Amino acid sequence: MALPLLDAMIPAGAALAQTAAAPTPRMAFVYFPHGAVMDRWTPATTGTGFEMSEILKPLEPF
Repeated sequence: MALPLLDAMIPAGAALAQTAAAPTPRMAFVYFPHGAVMDRWTPATTGTGFEMSEILKPLEPF
């Protein structure tokens, strides 16, 4: 079994330790077998400052 690369495995002065970590890409697939009220799954506004609908609020930290 191999371990993932941990911070403790890299010397403090190494170039790899100096670089910022890239954000982890995320993807979600949602299936509605019996339908859904789509207006509740869509934010009311667009752009970077949009407000989450009540159903989407649990996803806000991500």
